[in-house]
Amino acid sequence: MIVQPGFNTFVEKPEPPSLYDSYSLRDVIQVVGHRIRIMNDNIPYDEMDSNIVGLAKVINSFDGIYTISSCGGHKRNKRFQLPAGSWEVTFKLRPARQNSPSVDAWLTLEFLVYLFSKCYGSDKGSVRITPFSPSPYLNGPGNSISFTLEGKGADPDEVAEWLIKVMQQNSF
Repeated sequence: MIVQPGFNTFVEKPEPPSLYDSYSLRDVIQVVGHRIRIMNDNIPYDEMDSNIVGLAKVINSFDGIYTISSCGGHKRNKRFQLPAGSWEVTFKLRPARQNSPSVDAWLTLEFLVYLFSKCYGSDKGSVRITPFSPSPYLNGPGNSISFTLEGKGADPDEVAEWLIKVMQQNSF
């Protein structure tokens, strides 16, 4: 498999284990991280709330998912904005084919859900991943679900740094 540490640089890595093998945490991290996109030029980071940009970039660095919206929280929030101290980054799974997420997308989602449900310390604030889906007939079956990484009382830059640390500790 291929790792893309920059825009045009590729490094060979061994194939990840089969989906049907039993995984250690390190195996799951290697499967999720076997191809990492460091930057995506199509994402308007300059239009995002400044406190959420770092976390959005880290989320977008995982293969198989891409962000579709974010909010960094606002002191004088409007009806559609989150209050100060709360934030969210919403992402979707990249499809492998019509109406079917890629293997990388599922493995990334599984890994992030594991990290934020079992590994992220509650002493750092509340962070969780929640699913959302409008009626499938509005977006077409297989295209309606998205996931939101949401935080309250947790600094999104600290969450991004923690994710980077986890990635580095596990040979990303």
